[in-house]
Amino acid sequence: MQIAMGREVKIDLISCWYGGEIERFGTNFVGYGFFGDVLKSSEEYRWMGPTRYDFSGVKTIVNLKSYKGRIEFKEGITSGSPQDADICKHGCLVCRESPANLEGQWNVLEDHFVSIDGCVMSCCSPQANKGLSPAAHVGDGCLDLIVHRRASGLRYLKYLANTAFFSKPFTGDLVDVYRVTEFRFSSVCTHDKNTDCSKCSTWNIDGELYRERAIHVKVHRQLITLLACQPR
Repeated sequence: MQIAMGREVKIDLISCWYGGEIERFGTNFVGYGFFGDVLKSSEEYRWMGPTRYDFSGVKTIVNLKSYKGRIEFKEGITSGSPQDADICKHGCLVCRESPANLEGQWNVLEDHFVSIDGCVMSCCSPQANKGLSPAAHVGDGCLDLIVHRRASGLRYLKYLANTAFFSKPFTGDLVDVYRVTEFRFSSVCTHDKNTDCSKCSTWNIDGELYRERAIHVKVHRQLITLLACQPR
């Protein structure tokens, strides 16, 4: 149908680098901390089918951990903001902006983090109908970097509830969001990637485990063309 009607959507692609080499590509989500722990835990329960993610989510909340690290990110200069009420639609003006002078200055955060999540698009799911970042754009050359600092399981559960049921993910005082063109993360852990360590989490890249702790993520603007149609 989309082919016959000639409908196309240009979307961003992310590349994930380690040691100066490209390791992975992604189109949707990259996360460290909570969502990495959920994915890693779920691998032990593959026999449960899709329900393993809900089970592992509850298990991870009960034993919630935070991880010390350093985030360096370069904010994007666009007319859109992660706090916008409007969502990305057909003919989106933000996605049609010129990419000239898209990048700002590097910023640095050092802290203990429960989760570090990069949303290339809104990341809708059955658990969050409007997504982790409802105002994220599919083709603006940026991702929304959501950073949740150390918190109790109850506080983080409140954040997840605000995201899932009220579509207000950025209302807590421990969560910040930035629209960035690239970011780097380094952990305090010095263990080998194949060594389990309580000081380290695992990266979740589009639902696949990535075990290197340090990572450099870059956004490539409208690099993929899909035969699809956005909401109007």
